Amino acid sequence: MATTTTEANVVDEDLGVELESGLDITSLREGTMFDIKVPLDHKTDFDAYPDNYDNFLEEELLKYSKTELLAVSSDEELEDLEKTPFEKMRNEWEDISPEQDKCIVKQLKRPGFGGALPDNALVTVHYNAYLDNFAEPFDSTYLQKKPMTFRLNEGKVLLGLNIAVRSMKIKEQSEFLVSPDYAYGPIGCPDRIPPNSSILFVVEVISVVDNVAMVEFNNLTHEEQSLAGFKELMKVARAKYATGVDSEKRQRSEKALPEYLYATRLLENATYANETDEAEGRQLLLKLYKNITRLSFTFKQYRKCCKYGHEAMKIDTNCAKALYWVGRACTQLGEWNSAKKYLVKLRRMDPSNEEAVKALDILNKLKNEEDLKEKNLYRRMFPGAAKMKVKIKEQLTNERGRASSHGGHVAVTRKVERMGM
Repeated sequence: MATTTTEANVVDEDLGVELESGLDITSLREGTMFDIKVPLDHKTDFDAYPDNYDNFLEEELLKYSKTELLAVSSDEELEDLEKTPFEKMRNEWEDISPEQDKCIVKQLKRPGFGGALPDNALVTVHYNAYLDNFAEPFDSTYLQKKPMTFRLNEGKVLLGLNIAVRSMKIKEQSEFLVSPDYAYGPIGCPDRIPPNSSILFVVEVISVVDNVAMVEFNNLTHEEQSLAGFKELMKVARAKYATGVDSEKRQRSEKALPEYLYATRLLENATYANETDEAEGRQLLLKLYKNITRLSFTFKQYRKCCKYGHEAMKIDTNCAKALYWVGRACTQLGEWNSAKKYLVKLRRMDPSNEEAVKALDILNKLKNEEDLKEKNLYRRMFPGAAKMKVKIKEQLTNERGRASSHGGHVAVTRKVERMGM
């Protein structure tokens, strides 16, 4: 029995999506568009891409506006007046489209360095996206102050943007004109991007993490991994370290710490073939130990902070960062003498280190507070102890006075010293 119309306007509750109106099943099979209701307090991915930029400062918008997209300059040839800015770009820029049909063209704005980006590399980019005849970007990671990170060739971004970034080098900045077939297609994005729209991307590559070595290593059996040489392990460790650094840049420290720990375990179990390998391994280990020490303190894992800080100091006894974070961790653990030892050493190494001075001030404040708590606790546990101490002092004072009048001051003094007063 066929159903022609749905009476309900709510899709599966697990999905939590409410439709504006019912759907016709026949049209749904053939392909249709529908609207959904989004609760006012519900945060979606679209919140990162506002329909307008009213909340941004005018100065910021002007900074990223491209007025050359609005009109043709007066000194253009007469036959060019009928061409849009995008049409001119397509004729003049380098063709990098797969079919060499000018579906994606490129103009280099700032050269990068290094070789081509590896397949499946994790890339972080900033970009602005423009429509023809519109000066302001309709999408901008610069205005959002949050770069975008994605893995090449995984299909998580527009195909045209993926192809564009693949053509770049690290720190390069380029402009790309992408045709609808490689962008939003014949439908576009209702209320944002018209159908069959070409898109101008201004892209800057911020960082690149080559995960090829890491992926290949993960595909090995446990036995094969245990037989890997230092060079192979070093490649994986560097990739893990770079991944961790990139995660921190994107304010995802909770993902960075496991990457650092993984790389550390690899190098700690590595066998060095010569002194050069050992120096290289220890250099990376020191960076890893310092980062683990800092993040462990951030996550209030103070014992772990001390553990890896000590490992860093085995490599570099004067490692300032390790001294600082271990000193801070010992302070939080109430290990006052150890904390003072590390922080005082750091201050002696660098008297102008304001962080060390602040850490010592915190140490002294917390120690004094703890001492006061202990004294108050002692008074509550032994309420008569204070009065008894006063009586003993009064008695000794009287004895001193009597002994002094009879020439026995020395004997009483010795008695007092033996009593520990």
